[in-house]
Amino acid sequence: VAASLNPAATQSFSVMMCLGLVSLQLLLAPQAFAEASVPMLRGLTRGLAELPSCAEKPNFHLARASWCGEQKEPLACSKDVDSLNPIWDCHLQAEAGCSLGGSPCAWPEGGAPAREVSSDWQNQNAQGQATRFVTWNLYVFTLAGRIHPVVDELLRMQPEIAAIPEMWHEKGAILDVLNQRSGNVWAFATGGATEQFNDADILFRTDKWEHIASDLVPFSAGRAINWAALRRKSDGYALIASGTHPLCCQGDYVITEAVDFVTKTLSQVQNRHPYPIVLMG
Repeated sequence: VAASLNPAATQSFSVMMCLGLVSLQLLLAPQAFAEASVPMLRGLTRGLAELPSCAEKPNFHLARASWCGEQKEPLACSKDVDSLNPIWDCHLQAEAGCSLGGSPCAWPEGGAPAREVSSDWQNQNAQGQATRFVTWNLYVFTLAGRIHPVVDELLRMQPEIAAIPEMWHEKGAILDVLNQRSGNVWAFATGGATEQFNDADILFRTDKWEHIASDLVPFSAGRAINWAALRRKSDGYALIASGTHPLCCQGDYVITEAVDFVTKTLSQVQNRHPYPIVLMG
């Protein structure tokens, strides 16, 4: 999911998404191992040498400079330049991780010289850099046994900013594994008593976004809204990322109450930090 952020925009906007985790089991035919003459990775139907190099793809300079960085994993999924969502899928171990429109390619071992992004391109795209947001309810009751699958899916989706509801003591373990796997580039906004309410913690890429301020504001039934003011390092664009986890299945009143509370709370936050709002949950 990608949203284009416009620094000239004066109005707030909201992004609400819902993701269901799908488990995929990939089985290789026994003869594949016997016939393989090139290195194979789990989940691959072809050897790495049979895949095109990511460095040959038209958008590789952008993938290297922005989306994938100096990834260590062997695979990425390239996208066409004119795709509705041109952001590559990065940090992959298996080609089955490609999202819609993605085509697997072999990431150059040790990296490859990235073409510099010209100042003309930067000027043309300063008002439309795509940023991927994700909101994902992790379902706390079985979360302790799913730390690694959760991290796998976050790395596959490659959000720059995410709101993560239903996370308690597992929060630290998820962050530790994320940073072990991807080079210490993830952080949670730490403002407020985030482990004492049903909320939606704000996760963000520290190599791309700078933390300005954050907090948690509780409302009824042990629920709360999280917010974090963040500034993009590449161009100084700032926004308020927010997430909440309202009470479910109790009729319309609790929902309208939550909407009213969230609207008033974020309006007050925006008075102090006059940036567009991204609401997730």
